[in-house]
Amino acid sequence: MATIEERYISRPKALRDKIFDRLFKEAEIAAFTPEELREYEGSH
Repeated sequence: MATIEERYISRPKALRDKIFDRLFKEAEIAAFTPEELREYEGSH
C-alpha cells in the first residue's frame, strides 16, 4: 500500500496545489474567533 506521501506526490501538480489551498483555507477558518466565524458563516 502506498504511503500518504507517495499518493500525494503521484498526483498532478494542479491537484496538489488545490489540496494545499483547501487545507490552508480550512486552517485559517479553524483559527477564527467566535465572532469572525459568525461573520464568515453569515456571508455565505
